[in-house]
Formats: sequence, structure tokens, C-alpha cells
Amino acid sequence: MTLSNLSPQSITISWLTDNPTSTQLTFTTDQNFLQNLKSAKDDRDQNNAQSRNSHLVTLSDLQPNTNYYYKIGQPIFFNPSQQFSTPSQTTNSSFSPLVGSVINNQSEPVVEAQITLQVPNYFPLSTYTTSNGSFVLPLLPLYQQNDLSKVLDLSQNPDVLLTITKDNQVSKINLHLNNKLGTLPPIILGQNLDLTSLPVASTSNIPQPSPSPAFNFDVTGDGKINSLDLITVQNNLGKKKFNPKADINSDGVVDQKDLDLLKQALQTKPQ
Repeated sequence: MTLSNLSPQSITISWLTDNPTSTQLTFTTDQNFLQNLKSAKDDRDQNNAQSRNSHLVTLSDLQPNTNYYYKIGQPIFFNPSQQFSTPSQTTNSSFSPLVGSVINNQSEPVVEAQITLQVPNYFPLSTYTTSNGSFVLPLLPLYQQNDLSKVLDLSQNPDVLLTITKDNQVSKINLHLNNKLGTLPPIILGQNLDLTSLPVASTSNIPQPSPSPAFNFDVTGDGKINSLDLITVQNNLGKKKFNPKADINSDGVVDQKDLDLLKQALQTKPQ
């Protein structure tokens, strides 16, 4: 069980099962699990639910500084509950998203590989690869696990561990986080890389799977990037029929990743 992408309003919960099953998660603010129950589905199940071994659910529209309780599977009343708390403060991040791709030994894209960025003692960040093997991981604030009032200072360019997991294959990438790092070189699943000594200036000479995506954040088409664009994305979250412009990363769904990318663009927009 992994808790990641923690913010005052959202969190991502991911886990593995021995056999392919549907993703079933129920959460509430009621410690007794008797009222205000809400269900959530896998981020990848925007249209039809699928059975899978790896499960990833993003809970959004949460309340800051609040205790939540959740259960996985059915029937819920016989399953043990688990808990998380949301931080009270919102901390801005000026870092650009981490962009890369994952391939196998035959240079074929690896779909739905789990991407996890980890720093000891902090809540990790996570996402998964899309149908072309690429991923975009917004570098959101990392909250300390034992003290949610403390946030990792990304401007200090910390060393981080990027773990890529698919079935029984794992890659571990040691990385020196830098806001000018650019697109990572292609990652071959099952192989490890040490990129901590990679000079920033040399990244342009590394074979790249694709250029960094140019996202269109002007969702409303009014020539501005503002709260109206944010509202439009929020109104399209999880819908089967959605405004295509709200799908900022063009992965076929409007989800928390689109919302995070737009929030990041708003935070870094010149004033």
C-alpha cells in the first residue's frame, strides 16, 4: 500500500493484488465507517472498469487538516479500515513536471508502469505510463510523513529515487532533482540508472524519446490562463464525455494529473 501525491485537497492510494481484481475503495471522515461513505474508482477506469493487479486511485475534493478512513475491497464492513490525514497548508511548487518514457528490451513502450518518486521520510509522488509509454509527473510539494507542517525544499535540488514497476520487473533511477533537468533519457524496464552526476547542460545531447510536451493551458480559449480554466477542468473530472481541451496531457481522460498540471502552470505564471 502506497500513499502518494498528498495535498490539502487530494491523495493517491495505490496497491497490488495477487490476482487481477476490480478496483474497489470506499472512504469517509467517519471513524466508525457508518456514514458519509464515498466510493472511488481506479484513475484508469474512466470508461469501463477493468480487472488488474496494480491499482491506483486518486481522491480529490478533500478537506484540509482532516482525518480520513478508507477500506479496500468488498464487503466493506468486514474489511479493516486504514487512515490518512490531509495537511492544512497549501504550498506552491515552481518546478516543472518530470517527463520521461519507459520501454522494454525490444524498444517497445511499456504501458501502465507505476512511476514513484521517493525521498526518505516524505510522502512520495506517483503516476503511471500512458499508451505510448510516456509519463508526466508533476513535482508537487512533498510533505514530511511524521509532520505535515514540514515540506521538502525542492530548490535545494535533493537526490531522489525514481522507481518504475511493472509486473515483476523494477527499475531504480537515482536522480539529482533539478528544475532544468528536462526530459529524462528512455528508461529500459528492469535496468537501473544513476543520473545523479548528469550535467544539466548535457541533457540536450541525450537521445530523447520525444520532446517535452507543450501543454495548452488555455482551456476556455479566451487567450488567458486563469481560474476559469481551472473550473473547466474541475467540471470535467472523471466524465465519460468531456471537453477535449480539459484533457491537458492528452491521455484520453480528465483526471487529477490534468488538474495538477494546470495548478502548476497557474502557480508559475508571470504576475
